[in-house]
Amino acid sequence: MLISRCAALGAVLLSLGAGVMSSSAAWAFPAESRTIPYSGDLPPCEDSWTLQEIARAFNYSRYWYSHERLALDHFETVREVGFRTNGREFIPRRYCVARAWFSDGREREVKYNVIERGGFVGLGNGVEWCVVGEDPFHVYSPACRAAGP
Repeated sequence: MLISRCAALGAVLLSLGAGVMSSSAAWAFPAESRTIPYSGDLPPCEDSWTLQEIARAFNYSRYWYSHERLALDHFETVREVGFRTNGREFIPRRYCVARAWFSDGREREVKYNVIERGGFVGLGNGVEWCVVGEDPFHVYSPACRAAGP
């Protein structure tokens, strides 16, 4: 008798859980429809501010976290690899990959994404970036895959 009551309670909870999951999918709506809407209008991957921000941040972080004075020199072969690939209900992001030259004369891949209203306290766009092979704390491991789509 106790087993049948537990089974019945389990079936009720399972059906309630399924109802919550199906109704949560109905709650998903595009980021443009929010109270403070997102526009979905992001700069292209080749945007000079974005590339300068990556170079500035890389050069600054390498100053503090490395004995080697490696600096990002310039970018080549910039291309987009995804736009809003997580879905329309998430904060708009543009995913990019570039080849960059460094002060040691080597070329490395840089993976980055531009985030709408991802700047300091939501002012302006933000950028997350990772240089393949130069992620000392493995924040975007493996091989900067977490910085991509």
